[in-house]
Amino acid sequence: MNGRGMYSKGEKQTRLALFLRIGHLIENKRVPTSQLEKLLKGGYLSDLLDANVDQIDRDKARKLYGLKAMGIEPLEIPRKKSI
Repeated sequence: MNGRGMYSKGEKQTRLALFLRIGHLIENKRVPTSQLEKLLKGGYLSDLLDANVDQIDRDKARKLYGLKAMGIEPLEIPRKKSI
């Protein structure tokens, strides 16, 4: 982001690609609209966005949510090269 609060063209493209990936993840997991609304209204997504994910043990977080531990390393998100 530049000093005027604007994103460069490359940053806009990267953010748009990430938004699309989030949308595809939601669609592929078939998350009900009611659950998405609860995640947004309850502040859960906001909390995750504020969190320092480098300090979070994913398996412990999943256990806190009542989910089974994954027991695997997270995948790296490949970065697209700018044109």
